[in-house]
Amino acid sequence: MSDMEIRGSIWPSGLILTLPNLRFSSFNSDTGNTTTFRCFCTASKVVIECDAPDLTNNDPNSIGFVVANARMLFDGAISLASIHAGRGARFVAESIILAGNALDINIEYSNLTGLITAFAPDEFVKIMIDITNETQILLILSDLNSALSEPFYNLVGCGRAIDGIRHAIAGPHGDPEAAKWPEFRLALNVNKSYVQAITAASTKGRHGQRLLQHGHDIDEVLKRSWILFNRFLEYRKRRNTPLTPPEFPHLSG
Repeated sequence: MSDMEIRGSIWPSGLILTLPNLRFSSFNSDTGNTTTFRCFCTASKVVIECDAPDLTNNDPNSIGFVVANARMLFDGAISLASIHAGRGARFVAESIILAGNALDINIEYSNLTGLITAFAPDEFVKIMIDITNETQILLILSDLNSALSEPFYNLVGCGRAIDGIRHAIAGPHGDPEAAKWPEFRLALNVNKSYVQAITAASTKGRHGQRLLQHGHDIDEVLKRSWILFNRFLEYRKRRNTPLTPPEFPHLSG
């Protein structure tokens, strides 16, 4: 019996895909243990059995790390099949079986709760109407959501989103790339080091050197990115007027 089982399906639902049974191993250099994944995909229904010595049943980080590795490995198999056939497909993990209990997969970062204050829930429709024709902002939202939900994309998604905000503030004029950062910092009332904590952390991943990272570093990058996105929304609400104290204290560090 496996330590944990992950169940899901292949998107889009109209694609009926069956793959040979697969077996992967993932070595954790920190603990010296190897996790084994046995993957079954029949008629687009997926089961991944995980033998994970490092798994702790009541530790969300431990569970999340195993799920992220399973998704990465099986996503590779789906991507290889998709590329070979010339048709797009994704693996969607839907639930896990742990200690005999079925659990929904819930990706949540409690440190981000309450950081988006630029609009109230009853203003949701108004906000969406305002940005419907702004592709740049829609893509920023997509990057931030991917930073939450995609393994290996936390830091990359945040870095892309901050770059997207920079371009949205500075506009598509012909100034050199570096010249757009002062406009960004002035608009959101933030110093250089606060922003660099995000951009520096995402540099390797954005250039193809992607490593599975977790812990405090990701939490801090996510938190700063959410704070800056909230300030960007406040900036737009004020018809692109730079944010100033005391309502928006200078962000530094």
